[in-house]
Amino acid sequence: MMAKKDDDTPHDPETGEVLEPDESEGRNTRMSPSRYPHDAEPVPTLDSFDRLIQALEGGALNDELSRELRDLGARMVQMAANYGGKVKGKMVLTLDFALNKGEIAIDSKVKVERPMPPRGSTHFWPTGDGRISQVNPKQMDMFRAGKPRAV
Repeated sequence: MMAKKDDDTPHDPETGEVLEPDESEGRNTRMSPSRYPHDAEPVPTLDSFDRLIQALEGGALNDELSRELRDLGARMVQMAANYGGKVKGKMVLTLDFALNKGEIAIDSKVKVERPMPPRGSTHFWPTGDGRISQVNPKQMDMFRAGKPRAV
């Protein structure tokens, strides 16, 4: 529901949030700046995730994420060209929010998992006491101490 304040400014009567006309849809929508209290000057807000990312760490986080994204894509293309098959990578952005005495602190962590070249497997066998051996203990050894066995 929309009401008008004394100065004919449309606002939400429950929150006092100022609404501005949206000519494209013929209705009023919420403004990005909030007015708290009602007679205060508008305060700019970050209403979208992309604007928040751009503001974090003075833009340095956005620059780092963009650089990591380009590097990850290039690495994946290179790995696919060199080794073929399915290539995977991962980027994880963690944002930790803390509200303390009316201030929100946001700490960020970026983790990138780049694809690695495939490596071969080496097979070993466990011995009866749990150690690892290059020789299968269940297989007969045809050559003891370098000499052939009599058959």
